[in-house]
Amino acid sequence: MNFGFLAVHRTAVMSKAIVAHYYGSQPLYSYFIGCSRGGGQALMEAQRYPDDFNGIVCSGPLIDWVGYTLECIDNYKAQFPVGTEDEDGVLTYEKTKLLQNIVMDNYDEFDGIKDNIINDPGELTLDYTIFPICTKEMPSDDCFTEDQIKVIKTFYEGVSVNNSEFYPGFPIGSESGWYFPHLMTDTSSSKFGQKTFFGAFGSQFFRYFVFNNPDWNLYDYDFSNIFRDTEYAASFMNATSTDYRAFKKNGGKMIINQGWADFSTTPFKTIQYYNDIKQADSELEDYIRLFLLPGGGHCGIFDIGPTGTDWLEYLRDWVENDNAPEKVLVTKSENNKVVMTRPVFPYPSKAVYDGKGDPNDPNSFKEVRK
Repeated sequence: MNFGFLAVHRTAVMSKAIVAHYYGSQPLYSYFIGCSRGGGQALMEAQRYPDDFNGIVCSGPLIDWVGYTLECIDNYKAQFPVGTEDEDGVLTYEKTKLLQNIVMDNYDEFDGIKDNIINDPGELTLDYTIFPICTKEMPSDDCFTEDQIKVIKTFYEGVSVNNSEFYPGFPIGSESGWYFPHLMTDTSSSKFGQKTFFGAFGSQFFRYFVFNNPDWNLYDYDFSNIFRDTEYAASFMNATSTDYRAFKKNGGKMIINQGWADFSTTPFKTIQYYNDIKQADSELEDYIRLFLLPGGGHCGIFDIGPTGTDWLEYLRDWVENDNAPEKVLVTKSENNKVVMTRPVFPYPSKAVYDGKGDPNDPNSFKEVRK
């Protein structure tokens, strides 16, 4: 329970008690910032303990532990099919680089700029025919085998259970982050029974949180009864509630931000979840806003586009001065020098290039609402 939802709450209660004892009064405002697992904790705080924080920054959140870890396992099984567990993975590092190059050659300039950043992957439909297929007799460095295409499709298309989508896949433009955590054999992960970081992450969740069985084998489980099997673990791990009425009533504010090139927590899940909350409350944008960052990786890892900004300052201005963030400027730096600044707008709006200005200048972009 501490790992699931209690730890941050208990920390907040004790911290406020220490502050009150030392200064003689409670803090005027309290804020929380978390990314990945911390992003999930941010959502948990607003859902379960709406009095803890006046403002919350939730970045790249892990929302649905069951879906997330199942996706880790699904990708792992595609990379290491049954009978090949002791071999190298299907999709090699060289082929992931080929994948990245082909994707960028075909989709990078859809937004009017050649910069290796896909501005809005959600508006694109991947055409698998752009990937050259090797003949069985002549595999080479500039084509993909049928098994490699299967791995690629698994990443893009997400997880289905009983012929229904269970968890969405990764967006076009996220490929640069796939290899290290998902595909690369990592000796430090082998002690957990799998060869990759995310393979181990996913299987450990099912071994110990779902089944409490260290001998559980991901290759032997067909997931057809996943809703029944994971009901208990999901009850304290998943941050999927759409009920923010108490947080709203208390005047709480939350900024959710998500990289469009996130290779860990897919932005499609975050968007899906945000839309679910909005269905529950049409006034959602009055207190929770979502910002999608083109080219943004996971918590600062494998960022391609600009992601640097002071989220806390935007949040404080909203909480303390009632100035809701209508636009956030994000930067990209190289050698400690800012080389790119672009605006991002609250979802469902997005920044669109005007087609003529400097693409590194925020004034060259306008807001377009979907």
